Amino acid sequence: MADNKNEQITGLADSQSIASGRPNKSKILVDKYFGFIACFLIIMILIAGYVFVVADSYKEYLQTRYVQLVEMDEEIASLERGQVLFKKYISQMVEYSNGDKELLNLVLPPEFDFSSFIVQFSNLASAYDFEVDTVDVSEVKAGSGEVAETNGPQAVAVKATLIGKDYDAWKRFLSALEENIMIFDIKSVDMTTGGSSYQVDFVTYYYPDNK
Repeated sequence: MADNKNEQITGLADSQSIASGRPNKSKILVDKYFGFIACFLIIMILIAGYVFVVADSYKEYLQTRYVQLVEMDEEIASLERGQVLFKKYISQMVEYSNGDKELLNLVLPPEFDFSSFIVQFSNLASAYDFEVDTVDVSEVKAGSGEVAETNGPQAVAVKATLIGKDYDAWKRFLSALEENIMIFDIKSVDMTTGGSSYQVDFVTYYYPDNK
């Protein structure tokens, strides 16, 4: 009977506790720290996403960039090797032999030698049955239209009169004059009515720096 009484007292106390509306401690803790827990979970999800997605993408980007840099280094090295070979090729072109220099002096002599010119011109005329009658030469000054600068190649104007009778030979002589190893730039030609006297005006050059 005493036990029944105790049970009644305990049941009555629980009923009073429930009836009084006393809150549950676990529910209070969850409600209090729910925001913190949610933020923590979101941060962990973001970290996991970075590790599995962003980090892998960034790693792939770094690998691609490394390959690009390696290719760029190889291309630069190739260009540098090409530059060295090009400089070597240019230096070999500049270094010409004494024979080449003598040939260059014939094409563009370092000075205008009137006597040598007359000999060369007369021999060429004789080869086509022409005789040199008169030769007038004059230095072409800078600004006169033939040579624009005082440095570099200089020009000499030549006016020559030749005696001959064959017009076909005259045409062959003019062709040979233009094809001569020394530069002869023909400006004008003329002939007398009878065809015995021919005149040619041309310009030849020399290069003072070619000494």
